[in-house]
Amino acid sequence: KAGASGYINKDITVSELINSIRTVYKKGRYMNPEFAEQLAFNSLQEMKTSKPMLTSTELKFATMLNQGIDLKEIAEKTEISINAAILLRRKVFKKLNIDNYIQLVHYFKDQRIRVE
Repeated sequence: KAGASGYINKDITVSELINSIRTVYKKGRYMNPEFAEQLAFNSLQEMKTSKPMLTSTELKFATMLNQGIDLKEIAEKTEISINAAILLRRKVFKKLNIDNYIQLVHYFKDQRIRVE
């Protein structure tokens, strides 16, 4: 993420150092195999546990959608334009990686988000 072309441990052999330099020169990237394995494992764990973070406004909006309130009524209640409500719905759906209201209901159920 920081833009490095490679990663090596401090305790590598001279031949591994030379190999890593040649690899960066030829292919543009080099990563110590043990580090690459750990990085891949951490990424998988992060993907499994990460949940999209909605702002309080987005959560309130998503909750109203989940309750079956139509966009026009949500726009009136929250004092925003219908166009702003449409954009907010699109943003919430994108953050939650969903495409429709049915998936939103399932998301609330799966995440055990209580609707009061």
